[in-house]
Amino acid sequence: HPEGSRRPSAPPAGGCGDRSTSMTTTTRERPVIIGIAGDSAAGKTTFAAGLGQILGPERTLSICADDYHRYSRRERARLGITPHHPDANYIDILEQHVDLLRDGQPILKPVYDHDGGILRPPEYAKPAPFVIIEGLLGFSTQRLRDAYDIKIYLDPRTPLRLRWKFQRDTGIGGYAVEDVMSAIET
Repeated sequence: HPEGSRRPSAPPAGGCGDRSTSMTTTTRERPVIIGIAGDSAAGKTTFAAGLGQILGPERTLSICADDYHRYSRRERARLGITPHHPDANYIDILEQHVDLLRDGQPILKPVYDHDGGILRPPEYAKPAPFVIIEGLLGFSTQRLRDAYDIKIYLDPRTPLRLRWKFQRDTGIGGYAVEDVMSAIET
């Protein structure tokens, strides 16, 4: 090489875009924020879990936007509001948390317990190289839509989605058949 010129450095192990370095306070790479949204029972949680496995559980922080419900199931029934309504959720706190995670900061994430329909104490969550946020209202504001590096919207055909909803809600969810049918009709 001529004097004064430099050889290009070799790409990092693992190829282009290798993000295998851990996020530390000394050298920190901004995490990739992935948003997954879709209608109820579109497969968001299943898709997010699969993506997390592919990216590596040790390199992924997964957040369910359902954790940002403002009210318990009992309170929503009393108020006559569904969790699908933005007012029944702390969207503003979700927005703040996405910003903090993007900046490499930890959060105190709320926790919604689907089994009992109750709000649990918050959990301490640290950012990871990949942050997956999945939920029905994940794209509900411009601020959230702008926050994602990758946006995935799941839109299965209605008959399939309704079948999945019925199976999930009457099985894992523990809802009565009548309640699920009523929810599907509204």
